[in-house]
Amino acid sequence: MDSGEAKNRRYSLQVVKGAFPLDDTVIEALPLFTQILSVGNYAISGWTHISTMQFDGTSKEYLMKCARDGHGRIMMHREYASATEIEKVTLGLLPVPRAWGRFKSVSPKAKFGFHATTCDGRIAHNIAWEDSWENLFSKLLSGVASLNLEANGRHPGLEAATVYIINKVVPRLFGHLKSDGRQINPSLIHGDLKKGNVGTDSKPGKIIFFNPSAYYAHNEMELGMRRSTRDRAKIYTRHYLRKIQPSEPVKEFDDRNKLYSLKYNLNYSAEHSEGVARQTTYNDMCYLSEVYSPLEGLDTYDPQKDPQVTGEHMNINDNH
Repeated sequence: MDSGEAKNRRYSLQVVKGAFPLDDTVIEALPLFTQILSVGNYAISGWTHISTMQFDGTSKEYLMKCARDGHGRIMMHREYASATEIEKVTLGLLPVPRAWGRFKSVSPKAKFGFHATTCDGRIAHNIAWEDSWENLFSKLLSGVASLNLEANGRHPGLEAATVYIINKVVPRLFGHLKSDGRQINPSLIHGDLKKGNVGTDSKPGKIIFFNPSAYYAHNEMELGMRRSTRDRAKIYTRHYLRKIQPSEPVKEFDDRNKLYSLKYNLNYSAEHSEGVARQTTYNDMCYLSEVYSPLEGLDTYDPQKDPQVTGEHMNINDNH
């Protein structure tokens, strides 16, 4: 078989069942013609268990370990090099190391943004490459806020709050994400992961995503949609956080989630010229201002206008 056919055979592999799909980098490291049977969490310390069937029909188990950030890369390289060397002199004492590397879903430029313009509904994302997540998110929020004013008219409180959130609250929350030697890594997100863009293949019961509007962002940005007035779903967020832990500081996760939902709510309000999402956005901005950097002249946060507090269901029609 020539190399081109072999490469195509690699990319035809699919996860039959399990907790999550495998990155192409992992699939490429497995022997040709390997059938992946299942993928799941294993024990502790970030291990993943992969069950496979080989070309000759025999079963084979693999273990995979993942870590994040620059420190994680050093750890993984250290562990792979150590295991490889130990395996040379003590055959069978350790699982045989096969490969190590970086997932392909990592930003190719180690930057935030995307190489093409994507959209949330009809509204284009302003996602030209940026070195920092703070810069890209501020650009996104400012862009949809301007479009919201064009669609729905002036709102002095919202206008003042938007500028203040970008200048004061964003640096404060994102600054803590980068404290104590941490960094914000670009992660590829769907970008418009509302309920209408998620389906299930009836035969294998596999979840399928539709209408991606991808870009590289802080991974928690994806969860902002699930707090928005049009697609509030706490259960999705709970299940997500079982697989992917919140970034540190964990105690500020909910406030970051509120911050990220601002973009989705303003986007929806701009596209559909409605007031519920706009009112929720302004109220959330008042909350964030009160908590992190009070601005005189803004209204007081009202928990009775916060769907996360009241549990009120917003009957919003979403056609995009």
